[in-house]
Amino acid sequence: MTKVMRKAKRLLSMDIDEILEREEKMEDKRTGGGQGHELLSQFKVANFCNADDDVTIWSHCIKPEIVTQAEEA
Repeated sequence: MTKVMRKAKRLLSMDIDEILEREEKMEDKRTGGGQGHELLSQFKVANFCNADDDVTIWSHCIKPEIVTQAEEA
């Protein structure tokens, strides 16, 4: 049995409850991690801005020859 197959078999035999019991509990030391912190943490937002518009971004990702093939189809 290969190493990958052994790992896959071990992964399939793991109990999700056991894994969740072993999870690390993290607490924010700055705020004390109380209930108020949990409430306020729901409002955390991440903004990602880009100066390029959508067409420019997609033109970098998709090759021009693929675009022409799609337009011809």
